[in-house]
Amino acid sequence: MTNHCSQHNKPHEFICYDCNKFMCSRYLSELNVNNNNKVVDDDNTEESKFNINAKIILDSLWSKMKSSTSEYDSIPTTENEIKQFFSQLHQYLIVEEHKLKKSMNRKIVIKQLDNNNINDNTTSTSNIQSSALPDTTDI
Repeated sequence: MTNHCSQHNKPHEFICYDCNKFMCSRYLSELNVNNNNKVVDDDNTEESKFNINAKIILDSLWSKMKSSTSEYDSIPTTENEIKQFFSQLHQYLIVEEHKLKKSMNRKIVIKQLDNNNINDNTTSTSNIQSSALPDTTDI
């Protein structure tokens, strides 16, 4: 693999995106002057082998880049779905908490009323017992 153009012995500085080949500046200027997009392809040269390998690598990288971009673009959507799910879950839990608290508050009120009735009954029973017993203070 060489980093120089085999025809011009100049370093590769450009990539032709039509053919995915590396080019030197002179080859690029010749390509523009001739307005001929035909690329000299000699399968026996190191440059040709390098260009084939480079094309395979570039195609693979391009495919990975498109896939990564697609995954990256989907992140905000996924993030929003997660946020909405937990927001709904939070609202559901708040409603359930209020239901449970309301039920507990009813039970507390009922127990307090029962306790008040018990206290009232106890007081009444004490008063009845006191009045039923003879007064022993005069004896």
